[in-house]
Amino acid sequence: MGVHVLSIAFGVPAVLALSLSRDRPTLGFTTDRSNRKQLFHRLYPPLRATTEHNQALFWPASSLIAESIHSDAFNDDTLDDDEKLLTSTLDSVVKVYATHSEPDFLIPWQKKHQTTSTSSGFVLDVPGVGYRVMTNAHSVEYGSVVQVQRRGDDEKHAAVVEAVGNECDLALLRVDSLFASSDASSRGNGKTYALPLGPLPPLQDEVEVLGYPAGGDSLCVTKGVVSRIEMQEYAQAGARLLSMQIDAAINPGNSGGPVVNENLEVVGVAFQGLDEESIENVGYVVPSSVVLHFLEDVRKYKKYKGFCHLGIDVCFLENEAFRKFLKLGGDHGNTVNGSGGGSEKKSKRSTGVMVRRVQPTSGANGILRSMDVVLAVDGIPLGNDGKVPFRRGERVDLGCYVTSLFEGDIVRLTVWRDGQEIEVSFPVSPIKSLVPSHFNNKPPPYLICSGFVFTALSVPYLEAKGAWSDYYTDNISYLLSLVNEPLKQDGDEVVVLAQVLAHRANLGYENLYDVHLLKFDGVEVRSLGHLQELISQSSGPFMTFEFAPKDGGHERSITVVKFNFDGDLLFTGSKDHTPSVWRSENGERLGTFNGHKGTVWDLDCCRFTKRVVTASADATAKLWNCETGECIKTFTHHGPVRGAAWADGSNMFATISDPFVEHNAQISVYDVPENDDPSTYSDSPRLEIELPKIDGKRVNATNIVWLNLNEALFVTFDNGSIRLYDPVTGEELEEFFPHEKKINRVSFNQDKTLFITSSADFTAKLYDVVDLKHLKTYKTDRPVNDAVISETKDHILLGGGQEAMSVTTTSGKVGKFETRFFHLVYEEEFGTVKGHFGPINALAINPNGRCYASGAEDGYIRLHYFDKSYLDMKDPVPEGPIDGEEEFDEDDEEEKNNDEGSDDESE
Repeated sequence: MGVHVLSIAFGVPAVLALSLSRDRPTLGFTTDRSNRKQLFHRLYPPLRATTEHNQALFWPASSLIAESIHSDAFNDDTLDDDEKLLTSTLDSVVKVYATHSEPDFLIPWQKKHQTTSTSSGFVLDVPGVGYRVMTNAHSVEYGSVVQVQRRGDDEKHAAVVEAVGNECDLALLRVDSLFASSDASSRGNGKTYALPLGPLPPLQDEVEVLGYPAGGDSLCVTKGVVSRIEMQEYAQAGARLLSMQIDAAINPGNSGGPVVNENLEVVGVAFQGLDEESIENVGYVVPSSVVLHFLEDVRKYKKYKGFCHLGIDVCFLENEAFRKFLKLGGDHGNTVNGSGGGSEKKSKRSTGVMVRRVQPTSGANGILRSMDVVLAVDGIPLGNDGKVPFRRGERVDLGCYVTSLFEGDIVRLTVWRDGQEIEVSFPVSPIKSLVPSHFNNKPPPYLICSGFVFTALSVPYLEAKGAWSDYYTDNISYLLSLVNEPLKQDGDEVVVLAQVLAHRANLGYENLYDVHLLKFDGVEVRSLGHLQELISQSSGPFMTFEFAPKDGGHERSITVVKFNFDGDLLFTGSKDHTPSVWRSENGERLGTFNGHKGTVWDLDCCRFTKRVVTASADATAKLWNCETGECIKTFTHHGPVRGAAWADGSNMFATISDPFVEHNAQISVYDVPENDDPSTYSDSPRLEIELPKIDGKRVNATNIVWLNLNEALFVTFDNGSIRLYDPVTGEELEEFFPHEKKINRVSFNQDKTLFITSSADFTAKLYDVVDLKHLKTYKTDRPVNDAVISETKDHILLGGGQEAMSVTTTSGKVGKFETRFFHLVYEEEFGTVKGHFGPINALAINPNGRCYASGAEDGYIRLHYFDKSYLDMKDPVPEGPIDGEEEFDEDDEEEKNNDEGSDDESE
């Protein structure tokens, strides 16, 4: 179920200011029969024969109730006068007032603020049920108070919602005070008669919409013609049913009003309009055939049962090669070899649809198979486009016929299977969804255990989370993918952890939300009720909840995120052993590089994104083909590989490995041939640099980067130092100590003239690459895990947070896992961006400067796009030194020379 194109013509809230329509509707009826006929003149004669045939074909079960409703319409001899007939028709249209008390699907034990609406309805006489008011389901959804008011009456009558069909957006109201007797006596106008139901009108037939839309209080009549009749999605519940489109506007308040033909018969019920500003006067109507099906359910079962489906997902066969593959021949003369002796078989028919999947809970389960081709349903031939004949010159989706059947009806299918035609049959039934589109006006279920709030996933829950908006979280993206999943067995639900209420038992889990619960204590959870049973039966000292892995992230914490040179791809590494590549435009995962057996600490790709090198705790560095995802070569090291860096414009890369057993930390430089043939690669590096002990202690390198023109290897260490090495000789060129504690990450701007270090000492420091001059310091109240330099702004982005092992304490820094924005020159923090519920381990800014990526301990990668206000923001220009500091001017060579040799303490 995608984004709704259709918007419900819902009743207008009483508190809103209304604007009048541009066209003032006029009453289209006159007291003269000939004039009325002329007013409703058809552009061509009705297709009486085909209409009668199609009624018998598509709605056989509705004929009895249709005849009963129609024949009882105008039995009273007093209604010979056209004026009384017209007056009684208009008097049958009522205004519906509703007060809605909708539950809060995010806080399921609460209700939202009440809202009010007005809509329309009309009187029907349902055989075996009595006089009822019909309106739309959405008009009375979660209605705590429902009232109806007749035309010209000052009294509002209390109504009871007796039956609701959300799929067809219809509802029946019982109004005892309005229909005190079986003849529905009225005030002042003699009798109020139930409106009769008429047949489906032909295209271009003129119709009129009666109701109480926005723009006034009195009854409104608008005129239009029937534009098309086809299957459409009903916005109320997302079901696809037959719908009639007319060119009369259906505005808020028209919902539930009757649409009548020239004989004053109801041919449909207004229910929704087209949500397009550029398109006017397009309205959608629930046709009389769907209304009859709804009423037949109520008559037979005293409640709405639903519309049936075959329970299969199909694939159209409009491709000729596909039809040949499935051994379809027939009219097109395509022949296929049979299974024996070179004999040939032809299918009698050449059109149909292929079964892609059978719903486990449908009657077709065990009868139809994947790859079956359905040729006909109850003798009705099926086209390659999934449509069947409807009326002369018209075709509709197969669902039009299937939804006309009732629960338990037997359907007979002609199927092409394994080169031969067979007949199968099974009962049809309404298909329930794994993720329901509604709760039938009941509050959503929920269960609270130790502060964990569980609920059943539903479309209203996803809507409340903004699932069909332009922006939604990765968790919601995963839950959204379950909407079209089949129901494996009746009663199954998707149990979701909606939120966590603070409690001493759930410390450290406060930020879990919107995650799918798979198992409890190792047992698969089928539904919310099943979870309650499992919890009540649990007797161990601990309760274990197992959730589904997240979409849009890794299963474990993120270690590195990097954009390629062009910024269209994002590469990520994680403790789940699987580096991945994503499309930076929309966050789509393009693939994973499978093969490591340990944490992937670092990665880097070459200039043209043809190859990527990864560094892992499994003591290997692997070279991958970016296009195929294949591992070209594995390079074994003595210890865990901490970092990897690709040389600029050259076929070589460097790695750093941790000390292990008797081996010290080591830098390795490898040559990379142009081809992907592993036999042409050397297992040994062309250069190895062993990092000696300092004061008798082994050192651990944390990052490695090539400087411009590959003139030096830039390496950071856990003792707060930085060293530069000659990539040819291995000689140490320089060493300095920017920090007192571990340097977690180092990042450069795109032209590598500036670099910034991130440290566990709660600071990030900006340096000039040429002379290694310290320029700025950005101070925080917690460890800084990564920092990046904006390519388009004088801004610095910092990420970090409290150590992962301490996030369950009551420290004031708990939960501060946002990206922090600092001004590059002023060193002042001016903004934060939240989103993660764990320390941010890695940051990367897109080379185009329009977005950045963050990866955290929570296992999520988030792509943040800067809005227009940020991109257009102008930073103030300082007039002089700030807070007594020297004014920085990187073009002032004299100042650089004077300051050469200054250390951090002079800052």
